[in-house]
Amino acid sequence: MKSSDSSACETVYPATSLPSVVREYVSGSLPTHAFVDRLSKHGVTIVPELEQLIRRHEADNSVKFADFARVLLWMGVYNM
Repeated sequence: MKSSDSSACETVYPATSLPSVVREYVSGSLPTHAFVDRLSKHGVTIVPELEQLIRRHEADNSVKFADFARVLLWMGVYNM
């Protein structure tokens, strides 16, 4: 039975730690839009260096956790 409520179609992602969010994205279990949304909820601004990693990951999945961690630590996100 389908609900006529449009909110039923939205995917809800539980709040998780920033390292867990990065791991989920790198492993392919978290789509890009959800990754960016979760980064935002953690107070992370998408700077050009981070955007470049996201685009590269979308293109060929070659970005590793350490690559994201390096940029996030450089940005001053210390809860990695």
